[in-house]
Amino acid sequence: MLAFVLTPVQAFAHVDDPDELEAVTELLGSAKEEAIQRWFSLRTQTVAN
Repeated sequence: MLAFVLTPVQAFAHVDDPDELEAVTELLGSAKEEAIQRWFSLRTQTVAN
């Protein structure tokens, strides 16, 4: 999960296509945010148990 979150958007899109880069940035932004929220949620549950 950490590798996915830290990987730059340019690894998932062609940097010479600004439209593709923008679209991938938007999609990955929400996916990375969701991954971080889930990680914190699972971590909190583990600590509570």
